[in-house]
Amino acid sequence: MKFKDTVAYGYGASDENYLIHRPNNLLIWTAIEEACQQGYKFFDFGRTSPAEQGLATFKKRWGAQEKKLVYYYYPHIPNSMALNSTGVKYTLATSLWRRIPLPLAQRGSNMVFKHFG
Repeated sequence: MKFKDTVAYGYGASDENYLIHRPNNLLIWTAIEEACQQGYKFFDFGRTSPAEQGLATFKKRWGAQEKKLVYYYYPHIPNSMALNSTGVKYTLATSLWRRIPLPLAQRGSNMVFKHFG
């Protein structure tokens, strides 16, 4: 995503079987390189949950600077899993989601993702 002088990296996913080849390093390198070539000044690595220290370390190795973010949710949905990504409900739901067959996940994604934030 691009806005003014910043390129923002939103979401990424990797097949754990191929992490040994460091595909994310190539992806980030290429994204930063293209952003520089296009004249952008900043590369925003996006938010990282406090529970994801491995991801935070990965971003820091690229020179990322951590900044605290405040989130507001509207409309407020009581007991939303998005408000507690370290809670039991969120952990169980994401664990189950990873095991759902892809065709079923594709059909149910619009209904499910609104609860994950």
